[in-house]
Amino acid sequence: MIEYKRSKILKILLVSAELLGLLIGLVPFLIGFLSGTGVEFNKARSSLEFARVIQVNTPLVFWLTFLLLLIVIFGLIFYQYRIFKKDLLEKQAKKLYTWDILRILGGVGIGYLIYELIIYLIINQLYFHGAFVSIPFILSIGIIIGTSLISFSDFHTVQIILYPLFKRILKKTETLKLTIYKPTLNYIKMAKNLVWVILGFIIIFPSLIPLMGLSPTSELQPSSGYGSQDRPFEVDTFQVENDLPENITAFVTPRNENNSWYIYYYLPRLSVATLSSTQNIPIALYCHGNSGQDVVEYDYSLRALASRGMAVIFVQYSRSFNYTKILEKVEVENDTEAYSFSSYIKYNMTWTGMFSAVNTLIGNNSLISSSELNETLGTDYTIDTSRILIIGHSVGGGMTLFIGSQVISEGWASQQLIFDLEAPTTSATWPSVNVNLSILPNYTMVNVIGYEDDTVLSPCDGMAQHERFFTRDNSIELNPDQVAFLLIRSDRYGFPRLVATHYLPNDPLIDTLSVFGYHRRIDAMASFLVADANSGTVVANDAKTYFQGGGENMIGMGLWSDGTPVLPLLYSTDPWGLRDGPNILNQLLDPDDEDCQL
Repeated sequence: MIEYKRSKILKILLVSAELLGLLIGLVPFLIGFLSGTGVEFNKARSSLEFARVIQVNTPLVFWLTFLLLLIVIFGLIFYQYRIFKKDLLEKQAKKLYTWDILRILGGVGIGYLIYELIIYLIINQLYFHGAFVSIPFILSIGIIIGTSLISFSDFHTVQIILYPLFKRILKKTETLKLTIYKPTLNYIKMAKNLVWVILGFIIIFPSLIPLMGLSPTSELQPSSGYGSQDRPFEVDTFQVENDLPENITAFVTPRNENNSWYIYYYLPRLSVATLSSTQNIPIALYCHGNSGQDVVEYDYSLRALASRGMAVIFVQYSRSFNYTKILEKVEVENDTEAYSFSSYIKYNMTWTGMFSAVNTLIGNNSLISSSELNETLGTDYTIDTSRILIIGHSVGGGMTLFIGSQVISEGWASQQLIFDLEAPTTSATWPSVNVNLSILPNYTMVNVIGYEDDTVLSPCDGMAQHERFFTRDNSIELNPDQVAFLLIRSDRYGFPRLVATHYLPNDPLIDTLSVFGYHRRIDAMASFLVADANSGTVVANDAKTYFQGGGENMIGMGLWSDGTPVLPLLYSTDPWGLRDGPNILNQLLDPDDEDCQL
């Protein structure tokens, strides 16, 4: 007869192990969220990266994970069976303390996985909208495995549930009786474990068909042409500090770790290329989103543009401001005006860096030495400031109007000017950055893109920007064919599910929608400008069909593996239906949404 009594601390830990694991994950997350460190965005990014790794070999991951679950469950049952078969029950009972420690560790693990699952479900609601089923599948499998370990290491539970079965199988007549801490079955504990198992299977069930590899898959990337890996140039990068005036930095808090903000250059490595004549290099100016200060968020896009032969400039701006100081030192009357002033800071941080960067490339300052530039660009090149591409995502999309006005005031973009606004905000209203688009040249070309499942900004914000560009702020209208509104639609037909979220341009979410709906277009824009600058008329005309006119090259999104077309982009030169054009508002959006009131 063996008597086993648990200490109070051990009892508390056994009861609260899952809660402890949950708090280990949740408390740091909440602290980071409340302190405004962007922990939720970083979590979304890491989840995206994890999902991308898994989705490369999803069926293999599924079967290995499912096999692991079966091995654990049947392995534990077989282990307990051997103990009973060899009459080792009493020997194992002496190890109850060790089993309890394992159960505590397992409970903490389950609690932490539950935290990961809860956060994932929240982030999924905000960002992913069901795009990834692999992450909840793996987390749920982990919870079920942990619950199995706890259940089968609970010696008393095993004795009551499994041993009668083993006894019947082996036809034993003797029963080893143990006096354990609780001589009766703990139904609450069993119910709790059962809840975790049921929850896990509920989450797993919708994932089974796609994860088994039985759903159609989408074409990730064209094998050649725009959006493919077929690039004419390799790319070099440079990082220099953005020298900002005090009237900007005084209101920014916190700064980067070393109190600096940076300008990034992505340049084509022409020095190793065989060129038949002087290479003219147009310029791309990239305005990042509000949470996209880290250049890695857009590295794929920046490299793609530079690899076509463009000089690409990316400038960091702050998302954190000292609003108390703004209210004290700036002539603002309320928080709304203070926020508008913060947009003024963002816009001017960006333009200050872009202006310095362009002047570096044309030799008017020495942020990068001429020897370093020549090592990358060679000596037979010309920086072409007459052809400019301005791309902006989210807040950066709203910023492009101001950046464009500054470009024009400098006398740049005298030959070609292209705007690409991805899920843009409306533009800032602070007087010195609230531009009038009547200054746009007649040759301006514009793509404004909304995403169907964008829960951060309404596509109607982009439609309002489209109307501003088309009418040039109610002055002389541009040619309708030059100003396109596109809506990228979600397509959940196969696997992976294709969901058009606000973060589609960010590097972690590189899938069929981002490649065909975004990367291919800006790739073609870059190719057009480079070809136009270097007398490549045929290439330039072909490239234009990918971002102008609404033809198949522009709106086609490839095929699912069973031949079904991925839902094409919706294209319109009149998304509000004001001029009898295709009314996107009534097709997919909510006309009653307050953001959709023109």
